Amino acid sequence: MEYVYGKKIDSRDEEIKYLVKWAGFKKSDSTWEPYDHLAAVQSTIKEYDLIQSRQLFLEKYLNKPIEKLIKQALPQTKLPINELTFEERIKENKEIEEKAEFGDFQKNAPKNIIKHREGKLEKKTNISSVFYKVEWEEEEGGFIPRSRYFSIEDLKLYCPLLLIQYLEKNVVFIEKNHMK
Repeated sequence: MEYVYGKKIDSRDEEIKYLVKWAGFKKSDSTWEPYDHLAAVQSTIKEYDLIQSRQLFLEKYLNKPIEKLIKQALPQTKLPINELTFEERIKENKEIEEKAEFGDFQKNAPKNIIKHREGKLEKKTNISSVFYKVEWEEEEGGFIPRSRYFSIEDLKLYCPLLLIQYLEKNVVFIEKNHMK
C-alpha cells in the first residue's frame, strides 16, 4: 500500500471502506478495501481519519485553504497530502465507483440478495412487481460488480436457492385460517 485517499460507507453492505493507492500501480488501479482487510496498516488508517476530521473542521469553520493549513499543522505525517480539494476528491471517488460495472448473471456469480422493493415493470402499465437487489461475488483481481435489482422471474431462473434463503429469512407467511 502506498497511501489512502478516500473513505465511504458501502451501500451494499453498510461497511466502511477506504480507497487505497497500491505501490507500483497507477492511481486508476486503486481499490476500495474494508477496514478489516487493512489490519497491517491500522496506524495509517487512523492517521488518515485524523487528517480527514481536521480537514472537514477547517473547511467548515475556517474556510481557508486547507492543504496549506494541514501541512502546517501536521508536518510529520507519513501520508501524502493530496493536492485535490475535498470536493474534487469526492467527485473523483464517485467517478471511480461509477465506472464499476453492474453485475450480471451471465458474467458474475451471485453472492446474496440484500433487499427488495416494489416497483412497476413498465412505466406505461400499472402492473407492479417486487424486485430483489443482488450482491455479487468478488472476481479475480478484487473487483466486485455493483449490485442491482432483478425481478423474481430472473431469480427463479438464475439463483433459486438464494431466493428461497432470502424469502425464508425476510418474509413472514400467514396461514389463511389466521387471517380471520
